[in-house]
Amino acid sequence: MAAVATVRALVGHQDVDRGLLPAWAREHADATLKFPLARPVPVYVGAMGPRMLTMAGAHADGALPLLYPPERFAVARANVLAGATPGGREVDLPACFWVSLSADPGRARNALAEKLAYYGPSFSAPMLAEAGLRPADFDRAARLAHTGRQAAALIDDRMLSLGIAGDAAEVIARCRALQAMGARHLSFGPPLGPDPLAAIGLLGSQVLPALSDLPERSEADPGPANEGPGTW
Repeated sequence: MAAVATVRALVGHQDVDRGLLPAWAREHADATLKFPLARPVPVYVGAMGPRMLTMAGAHADGALPLLYPPERFAVARANVLAGATPGGREVDLPACFWVSLSADPGRARNALAEKLAYYGPSFSAPMLAEAGLRPADFDRAARLAHTGRQAAALIDDRMLSLGIAGDAAEVIARCRALQAMGARHLSFGPPLGPDPLAAIGLLGSQVLPALSDLPERSEADPGPANEGPGTW
């Protein structure tokens, strides 16, 4: 909390709770960065757990939770709102997820599977439990991946659902489900695809155009950042 408040104060924000600042920052209220800023710089927190997300909602300008699976956005959003709503704060919450996109869905799934095999055992146990998985479920695949061997065959569909993989239609479908949950800012993370450059091309030519026309929001459906307190 104190670190977030201090950084925000240094980069031009006036709405900082000065009671959270360290003594040197309270004593030198005019402390700034060496170079002048044209506008306050948004400060995001790479939060994953519920307490960090709630803290980000209360004190940061945005949160960047890596979502395993992407549909965990609903839980992350509730945590951020718990911190943002009491103070009527505007907070940006991108839905951050791993994606693997290719015209060949099988190759796309293999690319994501290899990444999940390598990193799966290091994922948070409580977070995996929400998806019916344990870090130990990835151990066999990780032993292969960590020695440079192919491990995709040991990643099942439940594990693969922790990210988004497939052709453009499959990626669009999962992203539209996130939009239906209220996500208005999507962050596509690696591996991107078996051919990252080709995947970026598909994101730009097919996925993003299909997602750009957001449905009209009802009054109960929060909008994006800067449209109202504590909403996206």
